[in-house]
This record gives sequence, structure tokens and C-alpha cells, in this order.
Amino acid sequence: MKIVRLIRCFDRKTEELVNKYNIDDIDFDTLKNIVKPKKEDPLMYYPYTMNKKQISKLKQFINIEFDLENYVYEIGCFQILE
Repeated sequence: MKIVRLIRCFDRKTEELVNKYNIDDIDFDTLKNIVKPKKEDPLMYYPYTMNKKQISKLKQFINIEFDLENYVYEIGCFQILE
């Protein structure tokens, strides 16, 4: 089993998933410092809705155009069967 960390982008009106971005190349400790996961979720399995401050910090590590007016962004961890 493999763990993948993603940013998922949802349309604000339809709530449909419109895109996902793999962020495995960002150091996990860096992600934890930005997202501040709950104590009961040390591996960031829960999805976290991203705010402007978090997105601003992440922009130095990724090249994604964020549109907070039309989309909601979540960051989370997923297990993939290989």
C-alpha cells in the first residue's frame, strides 16, 4: 500500500471534484507546520480545508493557480493499493 498526499480542488457551486494535485515532493514536516493537523491525526489522513494563509505558505513549494472565489481546496492523505 502506498500513501499519497494531495490537494483536491472542488467547485464551490456543484461541490464536484475538478482537479487534484500530488504534493508528495513537499517535505511532510513542512506540510504539518502549514496545515497544523489535529493531534489524533498525526499522518494527516483527515481532509483539511485550506485557508488563504495556508495557501500563501504552500505557494513557495508548488506551482498551482489558486482561485478561492470559485473553488474550495482540501489537503489530505490517501492510501492507494498497488
